[in-house]
Amino acid sequence: MSMEQPIGFGVDEGWFAGEDKTFRFYVGTGEVVETRETAQKDATQILVKPLKEALISGAKVRFNAGGDGGAGVLATLSSAAAVGDMTLAVTALPGAVQATHKGYRVDNVNGFALAWTVREGAYESAPVLITKSGASVIIVDGPEGVVDVVTVDDDTVDGTGALLLPPGTYQHALKRTDGGAETVLAYGPAKLQLSAAR
Repeated sequence: MSMEQPIGFGVDEGWFAGEDKTFRFYVGTGEVVETRETAQKDATQILVKPLKEALISGAKVRFNAGGDGGAGVLATLSSAAAVGDMTLAVTALPGAVQATHKGYRVDNVNGFALAWTVREGAYESAPVLITKSGASVIIVDGPEGVVDVVTVDDDTVDGTGALLLPPGTYQHALKRTDGGAETVLAYGPAKLQLSAAR
């Protein structure tokens, strides 16, 4: 399962036409782990709804704050958990995990081939407007699933400042592109705005 990570909807976040911008993604996979109760900072267990997949000791689960797709709280399991378990034993939590927050298993993305696209809509048939791969998609911390995508002003405006991509809401996806392992890792709406400084 991939994580929804919207772009341009947060209080401190914006994506503006004609700017260079780096988007940070926190990649998580596997079945959703949903909390039943709040676990405070330094807690060593998290009460969860019955697990749909087993997790090994040392596995990491990232719990996002209300589905915002951000860094959230990274929990490291101190013992394995089986399908159906309702408690995760973890090393001391670095922050609180709220009730009903969703978590995703963190996979080591080192060595993954990755590409990021922006489309007009959420369908494969929707026209691709921006594609980034290679040096524009940077694995920042492979073991913790942290990836940056670097965009430049030329992705949204031409050399004269004319809009190539008008303001609006688009759909984006970060995808693993290795043959035989292709999967969407992060996705969501991407809101492009005009800046008053333009």
